[in-house]
Amino acid sequence: MSKPVVIDIGTRLTMTGFAGEDFPRYVWPTVVGYPINDTMIDSDAARDFRVGQEAFDSLSQRLVYPLKAGNIEDWDAMEDILTFCFDSLGIDPHGSQVLITEPPFNSPEKKLLLTQLLFHDFGVSRLYIALRQVLALYAVKKASGTVFDFEPDYACIIPVYDYFAIPHAMEILNPPVTEGLELSYLAVRLVSAINKTDNAIHDLLYGTIILTGSSTTTSQFKTNLQKEITERIPSGREFSIVDVPERLYLPWIGGSMLSNLPSFREAWVSSSEFSEKGSDVFNRDI
Repeated sequence: MSKPVVIDIGTRLTMTGFAGEDFPRYVWPTVVGYPINDTMIDSDAARDFRVGQEAFDSLSQRLVYPLKAGNIEDWDAMEDILTFCFDSLGIDPHGSQVLITEPPFNSPEKKLLLTQLLFHDFGVSRLYIALRQVLALYAVKKASGTVFDFEPDYACIIPVYDYFAIPHAMEILNPPVTEGLELSYLAVRLVSAINKTDNAIHDLLYGTIILTGSSTTTSQFKTNLQKEITERIPSGREFSIVDVPERLYLPWIGGSMLSNLPSFREAWVSSSEFSEKGSDVFNRDI
């Protein structure tokens, strides 16, 4: 069997590659282009849609963005992106092992649809669905910390303890809130999220604040965020912001590292196991 496939479909970018690799093999914008009318369909083409930059480059395409604020909204486009992922890697998804990311607060209904799509439509043999922000933390070899994920259309602040997100402390900021969002407000929300957790783990959560997402790559973002946080926490409280150069790829990198572990063999979920135990089976210890 070939190496597991790792797929991270974000609102802005889609990344795909194989477990154990340092970086995704393919990265493209999360957009699908469809012919504006039937006369534009090329009967000789293998598919009647274009993905990523190809969609932007064709003036005859109707553009569809399947994710909004991190959530899947168009399932037909989602299926086409997954098809493009497998085609780009040159593999048949039938019988493959796939680790795919999901956004925070992904509804049970959407998780079920995603699972059914991969098991039933694509015929994957084993599947694992992981929270993007937990994988980002895993990529920097930390089990606990706070993940600050900031994209143009949403921001989220996810405290994580021992590889598990803390549900009642997760902060999701969706449009139009993030339009012109000031770092002072984001710092307030970050401190608020950590304060919702047990005092005993505050050192861990402040000790590793991971930046990920395209909006965190702007000039002076880290420096300015440090200043805003310092003004909102008690004197003497230490914290550390991690802004690695590969921050755009952290969820994918974490998925690649995790699914390549020998111990991860026990984490894969089969279609029959999912039918029997439901989505909670994806949350078991690894």
